[in-house]
Amino acid sequence: MSNIYEIIDSLNLKEAETHKIQINLINNPEKEERLLFTLTNKNNNAKMGFLESFLETIPDIFKIVSRKNEQGQEEGSTF
Repeated sequence: MSNIYEIIDSLNLKEAETHKIQINLINNPEKEERLLFTLTNKNNNAKMGFLESFLETIPDIFKIVSRKNEQGQEEGSTF
């Protein structure tokens, strides 16, 4: 049986999307088994659609970090 990372790689998503999904699974290992079970029972079109929906549920860490940095600069500014 394929592992979740092989399935994700086989779908030829954009590299940034693949990384975003894989990082999310590394940080949330409890999602890995459920996602694997879901994807093994779908055809490639359904897998793509499901992963696109899954991507929408993952917060954009770069936006979160950027927002926190901006807030920190505003709070630290006394001039």
